[in-house]
Amino acid sequence: LVIWLARVLFIGLVGLLLLYYTGRDLLASTMFIAMALLLLFTSFTAPIFTLINSVVVVVYFISLQKWIVCDAHSSKTLLPLIAFFAFISAILSIRGPFYFWLNFWTNDIFRILLCSISSVCILGHFYLVLSQNTWKASAKLATTIGLLLIFYAGVFIVGGFENMLAYFNDELLMIPGMTSRILGITTHLNIPMAIPHYVLLTGVSIFTVGILSNLCTRSSK
Repeated sequence: LVIWLARVLFIGLVGLLLLYYTGRDLLASTMFIAMALLLLFTSFTAPIFTLINSVVVVVYFISLQKWIVCDAHSSKTLLPLIAFFAFISAILSIRGPFYFWLNFWTNDIFRILLCSISSVCILGHFYLVLSQNTWKASAKLATTIGLLLIFYAGVFIVGGFENMLAYFNDELLMIPGMTSRILGITTHLNIPMAIPHYVLLTGVSIFTVGILSNLCTRSSK
């Protein structure tokens, strides 16, 4: 079922790319497809993972159209993200989410390809956002990203870094469950426990820069 739904989602994403050239507003469609992809990616068994990331998706996409870009060009900025979602759904349409994780851990070429395409699409999205109005858009984008990083860091700090990783692994099965429970994911993958605090400091710094830049933009008018 998940595999066929992923195939339907892939066709829908290709359809969105075609609809862009008709002048349609793609923000709402892209936002709902992103949340649907979260559900498919987790085989409908990851409520915590899906809920946390859905909040981020909704906040970012609404901020993008209502505050950061705020014009008819917002659909153009979504094209790299739509291409990225299509790439992920194409992988899921082969053999489901577990096929994705199998290749992620065992296939070096797949990891390189995934990281390369992800980087190009995300940076391409940011470039298109900033090209609308570089100074004003960068300040608002920094504020939004800083706020979302603070949210992510807060979730892992309040919930406990090891506990939240264990919850996510129980839902996603990224690594064998018994291994993660016996050794702990941070020990098994040698992940520093201070990462959430580093993310929090980074988020606060970016958010502060964004707020100050927005204030300077307003005062210069």
